[in-house]
Amino acid sequence: MKTLYVAVFSLLIAFNLSGQQNVGISPGKSRGAKPPLPKANYSVVDRDANSRVWERTTYEKGPSGEMIPHVHRYTELATGMHYQRGSQWLESKEEIEIDPAGGAKAIHGQHQAYFPYNIYDGVIEIVTPDGEHLQSRLI
Repeated sequence: MKTLYVAVFSLLIAFNLSGQQNVGISPGKSRGAKPPLPKANYSVVDRDANSRVWERTTYEKGPSGEMIPHVHRYTELATGMHYQRGSQWLESKEEIEIDPAGGAKAIHGQHQAYFPYNIYDGVIEIVTPDGEHLQSRLI
């Protein structure tokens, strides 16, 4: 039994000593090493009407000590995600605003909708992304 305790105690000491090779240096650092680069957050690098591409770059130390970039990228898909104003893609919003000229409008999407002040007497107009005007009236 005494031999078992000595063997276990010897193993514990051996494991403890092997973990203390870099005395005085905090874990994960070595003398003269540069601190690791912070992780970059994902950012949008490309967008179109129905998708947006997210990307971030992380760095890994190569065998010869140089930093090797790794690009992580994914594409998010959704119908009507953006609408185009001029040459710029903007985020679509599902909101109807009061129009100062009277009525209401939903203009922050691929299709614009205009509603009259009195929905029973006026015309609802939809403008498609390619510029077609569709009109509708309630009966």
